[in-house]
Amino acid sequence: MYALNLGVEHSAQLAERGGAPALSESLRRLVPLSRQTLLGIRHYIYDLGPALLDHDTLIDMIGTQAREFQAISGIPTHVAIHEGDRPIPMPARVCLYRVLSEALSNVLKHSEASSVTITITADSESVHLSVKDDGVGFDPAETGIAYGLNGMRQRAEDIGGTFSVTSAKSAGVEVAVTLPL
Repeated sequence: MYALNLGVEHSAQLAERGGAPALSESLRRLVPLSRQTLLGIRHYIYDLGPALLDHDTLIDMIGTQAREFQAISGIPTHVAIHEGDRPIPMPARVCLYRVLSEALSNVLKHSEASSVTITITADSESVHLSVKDDGVGFDPAETGIAYGLNGMRQRAEDIGGTFSVTSAKSAGVEVAVTLPL
């Protein structure tokens, strides 16, 4: 919010001085920051509410996240959910929600993607989440400390699940988590 505020103040000063080209460039740089900030705030607000209560279905929870992400980012977001008959326990639901939030945040910040696909498949043993984008990708071997990726891995492992990230430069990214039921 601080960076966004500074950028807006700078843009206002440019406008007062009649600096149309500089103002245009300043505002162009603020748009992604504004979108990212809005998405982050909405996720925090959603986290504070009863979003993960038992009456919210997995389909509702994932659908809401996908619609919000698409509305804020402008990136077409496709969702495929194949639920099994077994209910998904609260620890797994919370993990899925948080991993999806972080994965979508990474898409917005880093991917330059033109589309995202979210897939959830559940059977009697496990639930699997995949978030795949068609963006610029990265070489996982070259990535330094990636707090978001490490946080997703830790969340999955804390409840007995697995986490993977598959990517290559210019080949997009797929984040996947499998959790036991």
